[in-house]
Amino acid sequence: MLLINLTPGGPDGGSAGQHFIRDFLILHYRLTQREDSPLWRHCAAMEIPHTLQYKIDHFLRYGRLVTEGMEPFGNQCWLAVHIGQLNWPERHDP
Repeated sequence: MLLINLTPGGPDGGSAGQHFIRDFLILHYRLTQREDSPLWRHCAAMEIPHTLQYKIDHFLRYGRLVTEGMEPFGNQCWLAVHIGQLNWPERHDP
């Protein structure tokens, strides 16, 4: 069973707002540097929602955090996960 299927609403996000929580939780697993067990290798390679992939790509390319209005986790939370998992941007956007 895939981790994404256990999150609220499954891979499609569910009811309004739940996809923010789903994406934030999956981000922790997706960005891990661990490779010491099948679980961590799976998490690093698993398919993720397009909403989260967009946020990750934008941060990597431009150093920007993308939000969609009233999200339950602020930019400081997203930044803490990115930096805490050693996911540094390739460049910054002036």
